[in-house]
Amino acid sequence: MRNIYVSNIESNIGKIFIASSDKGLIKVSLDCSKKDFIKSLENQYSSNSYKSGIVFNYNKNSSKIYLSNYKNKKILNQIKSYLIGDLKKFNINIDIKVTDFQKKVLNVVKRIEYGKVKSYGQIAKEIKKPGASRAVGNAIAKNPIPIVIPCHRVVKSDGTIGGFGGKEKRVDIKRKLLEIEGLELK
Repeated sequence: MRNIYVSNIESNIGKIFIASSDKGLIKVSLDCSKKDFIKSLENQYSSNSYKSGIVFNYNKNSSKIYLSNYKNKKILNQIKSYLIGDLKKFNINIDIKVTDFQKKVLNVVKRIEYGKVKSYGQIAKEIKKPGASRAVGNAIAKNPIPIVIPCHRVVKSDGTIGGFGGKEKRVDIKRKLLEIEGLELK
């Protein structure tokens, strides 16, 4: 069984929900309700129901979900510092479930420096899959921890902003994150 700790903050880009395990950060969501965030965790970690901050009716393979700003204090503080331009690189343990392909892609994305961008095609070449720009885009769209793994730093090959998190409406969030880093893209 795994304990999952959920927190949220209001920020200059809207409400941010985060979830962590005892091993590290497992999920960040930038534009959803608390109910939808909890439901996505339940689906991902095989829990059955949510009530008053704790998942009930779980079996030994399920997870318990707690609301806890205390357990997530370090993560919350780093995200807040990043969002006001005071933090350039995160120092957070990560505990995400992704495919091997996603892991390769996200490892490259994680190394993109603050204030810099790369294209989907450049990332495809770095993982030795030239021509796999679309697959790279799909892997990035499923990034479970945006901001911390800075998928907002990935743009189209023509230098325009592209999408964010697989949803067109999130492009404004991507633009704001890039502006925090001193970049303005079309």
